[in-house]
Amino acid sequence: MPGTIWEADQYTGVAGPSTIAPNGPWDFTTVAGTPSPLKQTIVDRQRAANAEVFPNATYVMQNEPAGAGEVPNRYRYLEIRPDGLYWLGDSNGAEPFKPEAPQRLLALPAHPGERWETAYTDDRFGRVRIASRYEIAGCGPLTTPLGTFERAVLVKTEVTIAETRSAATVYTWHVPGVGQVVTISNSALAPDSAAIVVVKRFQRP
Repeated sequence: MPGTIWEADQYTGVAGPSTIAPNGPWDFTTVAGTPSPLKQTIVDRQRAANAEVFPNATYVMQNEPAGAGEVPNRYRYLEIRPDGLYWLGDSNGAEPFKPEAPQRLLALPAHPGERWETAYTDDRFGRVRIASRYEIAGCGPLTTPLGTFERAVLVKTEVTIAETRSAATVYTWHVPGVGQVVTISNSALAPDSAAIVVVKRFQRP
């Protein structure tokens, strides 16, 4: 719904958890480090740049990060289908980016153990092939500054870029009715340095 807002704390270069239990409990009430703010808002399609390129988008997310090097006012186009949540593409307000096919980010309904793969070519920063392997790694209780949720869904994603020989592991926690509330990203090149995003405020219009 337009006007829905998520406000989060974004930590970079911090130590992530050494292990992640597949079925919780998980607690992200506090994270060591100094955060920078991140805000995401669902906006009217008419307000989003290049909306005509993504006619099937169910909703448009506007990102307003404040971290160094981040692109402000980036729009992300998403589609909800019976079998999951799909990413259709992005726009930075000037040039849209649309992968060859919609990329499935979350399987719905979520069943632990379910796996799927996606891949697309990204030519925004040099032509590279990005491949992702997803798994519903578990379901369990999750505690964050928003409160405790009894059934959060944990998705584990292995991302590889063959051309640069780089890889990363991303963990995301999804809460029904709220959305993605925690993200942890670990690069294989720096396994002890993670990026963590924790939603601290959620508001519906």
